[in-house]
Amino acid sequence: MKYNESNLIFDFSDEHWSFLMQYDVETDFKKIRNAIQGTKAIDFIGICNQNILTLIEVKNFRGHRIENKPRIENGEDPIEQEVALKVRDTLAGIVGANRNATHKKEYWENYLSFLQNEKKRVEVILWLEKDDDPRPSIVQIKREKVYGGTIAKKLKQKLSWLTPYVSVADTENNTLAAVTVTFQKEETI
Repeated sequence: MKYNESNLIFDFSDEHWSFLMQYDVETDFKKIRNAIQGTKAIDFIGICNQNILTLIEVKNFRGHRIENKPRIENGEDPIEQEVALKVRDTLAGIVGANRNATHKKEYWENYLSFLQNEKKRVEVILWLEKDDDPRPSIVQIKREKVYGGTIAKKLKQKLSWLTPYVSVADTENNTLAAVTVTFQKEETI
């Protein structure tokens, strides 16, 4: 199953992923968003290997480093807060859709069964693409490791009420099982 999100192509293996959806475009999410202004949504929900409910938020800041710098460097509206709010609103959406879905009822029932069962694993992944430095130094490479670790640590703290399985990934460090992610190629005229 291939999905385009933020100029990235996510190719999820059919053998490993079930009940996969691009949540923020689903009819049941749109009903919530229309009813409650400001409702947020993560990008993907799916079940990996029949045992992990996975929530994925995608941010592609390539080519937009300056305007997004406050969001990824402890600004007024840090990315960790944004993702945590999207996860919260998505979970509320799963509960509401399970009760009143007009589409994909089986998906919502499966998601909710994972959330209700403490023995089932729930995982949150922030897929965060940033601009590469054309001439990275050792100091910059170390800073990137700390930076990625800092975002992951803060996101884990914000989502500790839900799950300890929280990570930050990108095309260089893909932690998603059975998923290939590539950049969408721009068409030339």
